[in-house]
Amino acid sequence: MGVVYDYFAALSDESAAATIDQPGGPGTGRQLPMPFKDLVAKYGMDRAREFLKPQVLLSDRGFHVVSTKGFDPVADLGALTALLTGHDLDADYHLIAERDGGERLVIWISDGTREALEHATDDALADAARRWVQDQAQWRTIDPEQVAHLLTQLAELARTAAARGERLYCWVCV
Repeated sequence: MGVVYDYFAALSDESAAATIDQPGGPGTGRQLPMPFKDLVAKYGMDRAREFLKPQVLLSDRGFHVVSTKGFDPVADLGALTALLTGHDLDADYHLIAERDGGERLVIWISDGTREALEHATDDALADAARRWVQDQAQWRTIDPEQVAHLLTQLAELARTAAARGERLYCWVCV
């Protein structure tokens, strides 16, 4: 199953914290146009996987959200932010809400991280993804293209948040 992460934009810590008790978090999960096996039959496995890639969505709860698994806002996003900026920002976060002994969290993601994502070019994001994947190779196997895609979606989320005067947060559910 794994840990689910909803990266999202909100106007305040209070509105972000309120997502802690929403079933499924701030996002509502992407609905596939048909069962996955039917997508594979219709488009083939590679094209069907495109439907599963993280993307910025406006949830029915009014939040712009990027949902993913296995990409921690502190360790993973922090390390990638450091690669983008040359500064160690991985500890620049705050716990906004917690439930069930830490099994559900809402974490504020620093304005520095949001700004790094907001201003990063696609080439810079791809380069950071490639270097981060190399750093992670001794612990896990990760596709750099998937990480680069996720980063471009998080950068889009950061740009949307900045344009709307919002901050970034991450809802975490174990």
